[in-house]
Amino acid sequence: MNKPRYELLSAAHFEVMAQLWADSEVIRYTAVERPCTPAQSRLRMEALLEGQQGLPVPTIYLVRCKGEPCGVAGAPPLGKGWRRFGFFYQFLPGFWGRGIGGEAAAWLAARMRESYPRAELDADAVERNAASLRILERAGFLPCGVRQGSFERNGLRLDILSFRLPAPEEESGGMGGLLIILLIAALAGGGAFYYFKIMKPKKDAA
Repeated sequence: MNKPRYELLSAAHFEVMAQLWADSEVIRYTAVERPCTPAQSRLRMEALLEGQQGLPVPTIYLVRCKGEPCGVAGAPPLGKGWRRFGFFYQFLPGFWGRGIGGEAAAWLAARMRESYPRAELDADAVERNAASLRILERAGFLPCGVRQGSFERNGLRLDILSFRLPAPEEESGGMGGLLIILLIAALAGGGAFYYFKIMKPKKDAA
């Protein structure tokens, strides 16, 4: 398999982002409650790009496979000071099952650790999203909490599992480091799953 290639997300990539957010399968286990209209997608895109302004190193990337745009992987900042980022990835269904998600997640995790070595890197996944759970585990994320029944879709309530990528000093600290991660997680909660929930437009601009 050809390695995915990455380029900084820009307004020129709106079309593929709109495809992602309009696809019911892509958003099935995300905080995007229903497929987005083009106007709603544009507001989401503007919010993502606005959040990248002023960062020492950008954190959201378009992913290409054999030159074709296939998805996005990123870690938007959560709050001020660049101390905490929410890890996410979304890919068009035609590219599922090829290992692209795992490759992109591992690449992004390594880049974030290099660019922001002291920052917290959080990610969430719905319990039934087996593919996402595998991707996070293989990228080095550790479980750090469960929000029971906090995901609701079509009348069904599911758990959201929270993960954190340990900093290098935490990884070398053995079980003591893991306990610190779990304690911080219990106090701070998860992040990535709710990023788009926070940025959700209040009105449909269509």
